[in-house]
Amino acid sequence: MKAAAGRWAGIFVIAALQFYWYYLPAPLPMKVLTAVVTAVSIASPQRGFMLLALAAPVSTRISWQFGGIEPSGLLLEQLILAACAGALVRYSSGPPTRLGAPATVMAVIALMSAAVMAPASAAASTPPGLENGPYSFWLQLLDRRAAVADSAVWSPFFAALIVAESCLIGWLAEREIRRTPALAVSLLWLLLIGHAVAALISLDHVIATGLEGGGGVRMLWYWLLNARFSPQMEVHAAGSALVLAGIAGTGLIAGSRMRRASALLLVGIVAAGLWVSGSRLAIVAAAATLAIALTRWGLQSSRRRAVIAIAATVVVLAVGWLAVVPKTDRYSEMSTSFGTRFLMAKAGIRLFSTAPVFGIGIHQFYAASAGALDPQFESLSRYSRENAHNNFLQVLTEQGVVGLAAMLWWLGLLCAGAWAARKHDGALRHRDALFLGVLACVATWVGGHPLLVREFSTIFFLYAAILAALTPAASVLPARAAALAAAVVALSLPVRAMALRNALYLEDQGFGLSRWVRDTDHHFREAGSTSYLYLQSGTTVQLPLRLVDQVGETAYVEVHIGGRVVQERRIASDQWRVIDIDVPRSSKGFQLAKVTVRTDGGVERQGPVVRVGRVIHR
Repeated sequence: MKAAAGRWAGIFVIAALQFYWYYLPAPLPMKVLTAVVTAVSIASPQRGFMLLALAAPVSTRISWQFGGIEPSGLLLEQLILAACAGALVRYSSGPPTRLGAPATVMAVIALMSAAVMAPASAAASTPPGLENGPYSFWLQLLDRRAAVADSAVWSPFFAALIVAESCLIGWLAEREIRRTPALAVSLLWLLLIGHAVAALISLDHVIATGLEGGGGVRMLWYWLLNARFSPQMEVHAAGSALVLAGIAGTGLIAGSRMRRASALLLVGIVAAGLWVSGSRLAIVAAAATLAIALTRWGLQSSRRRAVIAIAATVVVLAVGWLAVVPKTDRYSEMSTSFGTRFLMAKAGIRLFSTAPVFGIGIHQFYAASAGALDPQFESLSRYSRENAHNNFLQVLTEQGVVGLAAMLWWLGLLCAGAWAARKHDGALRHRDALFLGVLACVATWVGGHPLLVREFSTIFFLYAAILAALTPAASVLPARAAALAAAVVALSLPVRAMALRNALYLEDQGFGLSRWVRDTDHHFREAGSTSYLYLQSGTTVQLPLRLVDQVGETAYVEVHIGGRVVQERRIASDQWRVIDIDVPRSSKGFQLAKVTVRTDGGVERQGPVVRVGRVIHR
């Protein structure tokens, strides 16, 4: 019964997000594409995941081809929802999963973090304007680009959606692979092909740029050595994704000569794409991983192979060192890179200390860092604020100890399962290569924050689902622990939201009010016939009011708090009138007072009706 309720709730949420997508002004071909993928996924969830694996590494490019809209990732989100919709509609009992329990906790923590901030953000961030009421923030959803980038209420929710959707795709993909084990290798091939296509697009762009600039082979060589480009995502996140795809792809170099040659060619193209991305840390991670693998292979083989492995390891490490250490036009000084990351780590620890349990809130590090970074950061980086450039620190700061614990639990179960599978079942080429790729990819998180990028997060959770499905399923204990942890986090929502809202000083905040204006005697805002003000609970205050000159001589004013009238009187246009208001005590630090103005004759007037002065405390 509980499983059925959760399934239908998931289907309802996915349907709502898909209808939201169809409402947005996206190109018609993109909407048709997502509808087709949804239909295919419902008919065959396995094919839905295969389409997602092939399209995810190049979803941004597909969106551009169709004349896509901002923000980036909208098409990919719909492809994720389409695959998940098929898996949920066709949901049936099956083997338990390894990642379902910790993924549930991660998703709940992220969503609750966004929900906790919503009341305070709605109260404190409404822009001036007579047309803005207490619920006007819902209208911000009509422009998703603005809602994602500029809305203090909705930006955290969309950041949390990246976490929740990634967790959902990982859990459902693992279920499908456990039901159809052959799907694992198919998805690995499709992901490798998708990343190879993305790498070819990068190479094509760099080569075209080099040739267009003139200078012949010399200029082309310069661009190949110094360009940093990715058509899919931010270059550091792209580097992390390409490391994972390339190393996992080496596990497919097996079977017939044609299959081995095809896999080797695709891995080589992905390696070229990694180089073009220019991610220093990803290149170092790839070189170190390859060196370790070669050394291990050499030590377990004959003396001749050991010599070959040692020589190859020296070459790999030398190439890795030459790629990132010497000063070039491609990179800043290593000391600058280390210095800025050290300063960001110090800022993260400062922010974490202010809210260690649940964090400062998802999607808040960037804005909050402006007040926590040391002054020399801007001189080093030319930025006044930044994200953590360390995914573990980013999660710790934004979602607290509980958020980091959930992520480490998820990673721990994944890696422990892969290690146990290798010890119990012996070597399995594609599983072991995938495990090595996951470890190398996670190592890049120490110097980057790729999980903030939907395009990377989706790909990583797909690879994680494949690896988890090739390991033993977890016991029922993690599921029970996850249910308890999720319930505790969810039940803490009202208390945390109220505490955060009460911590704000809201006296100058309100709805339906203009910007502050000053005449010779008073500081005031203009309002229409209905406006809202925050007044401090348990206090007696005076509210200065005066009619706008064009309205008439007098009007009737009522002040409502908690649904009842707490004060009423007449005001005039020829002088300021002060209204005494006894604000009832409440668990809320500030209560929302509704101010209504009825002009003589009862005629509703558009535009400014009354001037509202600063609140005076008695």
